[in-house]
Amino acid sequence: MKLSALIQTAANVIGIKPSEAKTRARFIREHGFLRSGGRGKGAAEMQPDDLAALLLGFNSFSEPTGAGYALRDMARAKFDFCNWTDLTACEDGLGREEGERSMPHTWSAAPLPTSFGDTLKSDDIVRVLALALASMNQPDQSCRVESLQSESHAEGLYWKIKLSARTSQEAMCRRYIAFSEDSSDSMRFAKSNDEHYWNIEINFRLPEDQQDKRDVTMNIGGDMIEQLVNECADKWEAEQQST
Repeated sequence: MKLSALIQTAANVIGIKPSEAKTRARFIREHGFLRSGGRGKGAAEMQPDDLAALLLGFNSFSEPTGAGYALRDMARAKFDFCNWTDLTACEDGLGREEGERSMPHTWSAAPLPTSFGDTLKSDDIVRVLALALASMNQPDQSCRVESLQSESHAEGLYWKIKLSARTSQEAMCRRYIAFSEDSSDSMRFAKSNDEHYWNIEINFRLPEDQQDKRDVTMNIGGDMIEQLVNECADKWEAEQQST
């Protein structure tokens, strides 16, 4: 999908005025966050990182002309923490000693139960979101971006990517040990290849004093994101095969 078509589709799906969408995309591209070059049929096909930048720019608190600067703010944000919850274990009491309550776990460098787990060593929110979007186009469809949330508070700006995923506790245990270097398996994962369902919440933070002191939250839902992925993912696969 070309940029012009993606802008129009994203505006319709997300529900913003086409004129605002064009302005935001223009300044996002001028700041180097979107592919450029060529016109018409020669224009670049949009890839996951382009869609990620567009979603983040459309969900920013800036005026449309400030969308590029908003992306630059996001580029300065740091990975904060990741909450992950094994829903299957919580419901069935798996992976815990008898009588112990199953609770979500928070790690400062949490392993995601997907092929893009290593991106949490990166502070690049565009890259993390792009790889999450790309994973939605995989044959097994084991991961889904459920929402993209932006929050403005007096103490800083926050971005939250919520995912749902499917993987086994044994696979998660391997990732836990690889990231934490803790081979004691203290989280008591079940040694099972049965697939579990997980909720994952990735948080980024820009801890700076903001001019706007209001507490404001903006959100793009998973159904919108999934629709946009379905619209343009056919060209992602073609590019991957050619490289």
